[in-house]
Parts: sequence; C-alpha cells; structure tokens
Amino acid sequence: MVKLAVSIQKRLGEFQLSVDLAVECGLTILFGPSGCGKSSTLLAIAGLLRPDSGRIALGEEVFFDSARGVHIAPQHRRLGFVFQNYALFPHLNVQRNICFAIDRESPDVQRDRLRELLGLLHLEKLAHRYPAELSGGQQQRVALARALAPHPRLLLLDEPFSALDTELREELRDELKRLQIQLDLPIVMVTHTRSEALQLADTVVRLDLGQVVAVGSAATVLSSASQPTRTNVRFSW
Repeated sequence: MVKLAVSIQKRLGEFQLSVDLAVECGLTILFGPSGCGKSSTLLAIAGLLRPDSGRIALGEEVFFDSARGVHIAPQHRRLGFVFQNYALFPHLNVQRNICFAIDRESPDVQRDRLRELLGLLHLEKLAHRYPAELSGGQQQRVALARALAPHPRLLLLDEPFSALDTELREELRDELKRLQIQLDLPIVMVTHTRSEALQLADTVVRLDLGQVVAVGSAATVLSSASQPTRTNVRFSW
C-alpha cells in the first residue's frame, strides 16, 4: 500500500502549521475543528500551498523537499482534487467539465474515459446539462468524475458533503467508500464531522491548532477527540 508522508511547516499570518504524519493510504480522514489546519494541509499536498520548509512524498515520489529545492507543480503531481464548492465551470456542460481534466488526450481516449465515468457515477442522463441545472449531489458527482478523469494516484477531498442535506450526504458517503474500494484509490479527505470519519475512515489524523495530535483508527482517535493532547511526536503507520 502506498504511504503518504507529510512533514511541513508553514506560517499563515498568526497561524503556524506544523504537520508531521505518515499514513498508508486507504481512506484517510483529516479531522478537527474549523481553523485547525486541515484544508491547509490538503492544499500543501496538492501543491496549491507551498510550505516554508519540510517534505511531502507519496510512495517513492517526492513532491516537496525544501532541503533539496524540490517543488513539483500541482499539474505534475497526478492528484485529483474536489473542492468544497466543487468549482465546476458554469459555461461547460457535464461532459465538457469532466473532459476538461483530460483535454490533452486524444478524442478517442476522452470519449472512452467519459463513457466510463458517466456510468461509474450514474451521470449518463445528465451529460448535456450545465451546473446550474444540477442538484448539489449531482454537482458533487460531476466534480468527482472530473477529478478521477486523469487516473490520479491520490484523490483529495475538501469537505465534499458539507453543502448537502443529511439523507443525500449518507448516500454519497456510501458511494465514495464503494468507489475507493472498487478503484483501489487512496483518498485523503477533510472533515470536521465525526459521523463521516466513523463511517468512512481507514485512518483518522486528528489536528488541533496546526499540529497532529493523534493518528489511528476512527474508533480509537475519535473516542478521545474531546480530550486533545499536544504532541510533536512523528506518527508512522
């Protein structure tokens, strides 16, 4: 199983992000209250936020290493990213939004991948609709399909269900877990919702005030989530 290792420092105004973790990627949840550094950590992994110092690696591939002067551009990391607001292009229909991520591929490759993803995410009947014509859940599926289109090595999700109602959130959580297992795709997902972490996570990384305070199974980490303990120890699973 691929290991994700993140050991970074980043000053963001008055906030100091100092994250040190290593996890074997199944479905990993970054968990904690708003403002604890979850999304900043995700952005750093994606290459959208450059740390002041440290190292980020996925398996044998190093994305960032300040000591060696390495900083791989986001588009060369082969990572999928689903933003909290989905970030769909309003002027493109569903199929063009999805194919935007693979627009340098041949028309045949795009057509085959589009057909595969429309089926995988049950979007066949929505291919020609525009984002404004879609429900929140449908927009989330399109954003997920676009992120999956280029066959990413790792999928990053930033609070992907936060804008959805409870019933739809439950349905899409189940679907996400099914996709992760079916595609054997490592996922790192940000949430501050305990039920999501319990339902989805193989591993939970709990953050508080910019630092990792616990790493382990959801049951173990979340049972003590009301009693944060600061630590600078490096966790490695």
